[in-house]
Amino acid sequence: MKKRTENTDLRTTLKLSRKGWLRMSTIFFKRRKLLCISIASLIGIWLLFFSSYANAEEDWTLYGVTKYLILYYNPKSITHPSRGIVRLWIKSVSKCNDREEWAVKSHPNCSNVEWVYVLTLTEINCSTKQDRDVKSIGYAKAGTSEESLPDETSPWADIVPDSYAEVLYKSICPPLGSDREGK
Repeated sequence: MKKRTENTDLRTTLKLSRKGWLRMSTIFFKRRKLLCISIASLIGIWLLFFSSYANAEEDWTLYGVTKYLILYYNPKSITHPSRGIVRLWIKSVSKCNDREEWAVKSHPNCSNVEWVYVLTLTEINCSTKQDRDVKSIGYAKAGTSEESLPDETSPWADIVPDSYAEVLYKSICPPLGSDREGK
């Protein structure tokens, strides 16, 4: 009789241990699955953040560097409000406030520069080789911004030969007589 009880106890123990193992393995796999999903989500968020950051930087095309400025334009912002007119955003980054080694800090022109960069909505008349600024938004060191007044659109002015404005003109405007002119 004692043998039968031991045998029954062994079976009960085996059943319990199997149930316990199954229960523990189920909990383990659920936690592992949750951990994998969490890690995959974090990697996805990280990739999304950095790819959008990289894309934001890729939106701007360098077209000039002066002693005090780095000049970019955004090809994705190009519109054609009327025949022969191209409208786009320009970004002028100040070297005076840059943290890089090549930044210009000791020059007197940098002593009163409080902005980090300025975005300027510019129009170029490809037919007459003129440009004007529609509006500007300056971004200061303190993280604030200041927008120009809506009535501060500058008058049309001739683009000076061998200037950065001419570099932009040649990059943006199709050659005269081209099929693409004045989209």
